[in-house]
Amino acid sequence: MKTFNAQLSTFNFQGSCFRCVFVESGTLNIPLFPSGSAFNTPMSYSSDPSGTLVPIVLIAALAIGAISSLLWSYSRSEALIRSWAIENGCTMISLERRLFLKGPFFLLTSKGQTVYYVTVQDATGAMRHVWVRCGGYFLGVYSDKVEARWDD
Repeated sequence: MKTFNAQLSTFNFQGSCFRCVFVESGTLNIPLFPSGSAFNTPMSYSSDPSGTLVPIVLIAALAIGAISSLLWSYSRSEALIRSWAIENGCTMISLERRLFLKGPFFLLTSKGQTVYYVTVQDATGAMRHVWVRCGGYFLGVYSDKVEARWDD
C-alpha cells in the first residue's frame, strides 16, 4: 500500500475561499468544497480596509476641495463687485452670475474669470445694468481686477 504525505490548506481564488489537499509530490491538487458550503464550516478572513478606504477618502477630499474652491470663487467675485460698486458711487440691487451668456465679454474671458450681470442704482437714483468681469486673465479671481461695461 502506498501512502502520501498530504497537507490541508486554504487559499483564495477570485473572491472565493477553497480548501485543498496538497500532496508532497505536487501531483495531486484536489479542491474540496468552497468555504461556507454545507460540508464545511464558514471561514472568515480579514481584508485590508485601506485597499478600499484610501480611494474613497481621496475622492471625498477632491470633491470637498472642488466645492470649496467654487464657493470661494463666488464669494470673492461678489466681494470684488461690491467694492467696485462702492468706488463708483452705486448701490448694488441684484447680480446674476453668467456662465454662458457673457455679454460683451463673450469669447474674451478665461476659465478663472467670472462674469456677472449686475443691476445698480447710481448716485442720481437711476437703475442701470452693467456687465462686470472679475479677475485677471491668468490669475482669475486671485487678482483684484474688475472690468465693467455699462449696458445702456
